[in-house]
Amino acid sequence: MRTAFEREGDLRGVDLLAAFVALWRGAESGSVSAGRAGSRCAFDVLDGELVGVSTSDPRFETSAILVRAGKLDASALERLSVPEGSDRSLAALQAGIVTKREWRWGEKIRAIEVLADLLTWIDGEYAFESGARPEPGEFRLAIPRLVLELFLRSRDRNLIDHQLGPADVPLVRAENFDREFSTFGLTADAESVVRLIDGRASAAEIARKAPAEDFAVQKLLAALTTLGLVRPEYAPEEEPARTVAISALPPLVETREEEPASALSDEDVIAEEEEARKPEPFEEQFPGPPDMPAPPPLDRDLSGRGFEPRWEETPAEPVEPPASDWEMEPPAPERDSPWDDRPGIPVSAEVPVWDQASELEPPEALNRTLQYPVDLPAPERRGMGPAIGWILGLLVLAGAAFFVWRSRSPQPVPVAQAPSPTSAAI
Repeated sequence: MRTAFEREGDLRGVDLLAAFVALWRGAESGSVSAGRAGSRCAFDVLDGELVGVSTSDPRFETSAILVRAGKLDASALERLSVPEGSDRSLAALQAGIVTKREWRWGEKIRAIEVLADLLTWIDGEYAFESGARPEPGEFRLAIPRLVLELFLRSRDRNLIDHQLGPADVPLVRAENFDREFSTFGLTADAESVVRLIDGRASAAEIARKAPAEDFAVQKLLAALTTLGLVRPEYAPEEEPARTVAISALPPLVETREEEPASALSDEDVIAEEEEARKPEPFEEQFPGPPDMPAPPPLDRDLSGRGFEPRWEETPAEPVEPPASDWEMEPPAPERDSPWDDRPGIPVSAEVPVWDQASELEPPEALNRTLQYPVDLPAPERRGMGPAIGWILGLLVLAGAAFFVWRSRSPQPVPVAQAPSPTSAAI
């Protein structure tokens, strides 16, 4: 796979991230455009810096990003009279409903999202117009910053694993690592991870030792590997990258959609805005859905899970985890029986447990008979008295009727027989 852009080619045949890093290293200028069925995007690079991004996908418009982030009111945007095909975010900036700082933040997020979407294309063609010098505007973004924030915001484990390489191979710093890394303006929590890159520890060992969440550590290492500042031990030393001063990056944290806004490269404009209005928080978090309030700023202190955001301003009560995954908290006793509410017997009283490992017989308390036996009511017997009474009554009536019928029936009259002749008569 090629690591530099040619005049044109298949997107599947070029490593896009490595090709953008090559433009930064060579301080090159040009225009990179990519397209497939129904989608097109383009990146304008001037002297190794990104100065323009365009896309046909309306999801990645700067105005749409600002609306999703809660920095631009959708109803106010609809009321603006914007010609068809014009940039609505610029119209909002000119109308004063967004600040220049917010607009530049939206442009930065747009560049990151368009590049992240381009990395997911499985087909398409690209064209590179080398030497073209696009007209610079208000927006400029250093490619190292673009790559770093792309990885820090990503949740694609396949991308991270692919760029990082084998996790059991020691990682080695590049010759110009210290000089280049100092220009990135990363926070102390990221520096605590970088200190573990000593040429002997692998990515898995660094993630295990670092006071941070494993996936966040892997994302930082993958970004440094992509920029050529860190390499596997077996990989050859690459050409040193040039030093470019870029503004400080946001903390190494996990976020839902967007990361906090950070300092911009144009310090003069920021200073003017901060004097004209109350300074905005250094860290701003993307809100949730439109019907949910925005969460509080992220806590940059490294503790516990490290790079995880903290949504509560006050620390929660510490909760001790179970001794193992297999030990569960016993369920609360059920109170179905009326005897649970007897006075003098607490519902939550603990039942003594027989430790088979220490005793051969159960405790004596379990062998004693009950001092207060409970007389349970005898079960109710449901006899067939009524049915048998009806049956016997019917039989008596039937017998009486039979006898009455026999007494009233006519008796046959006996017939007298003639005396038989005797021998005397003969």
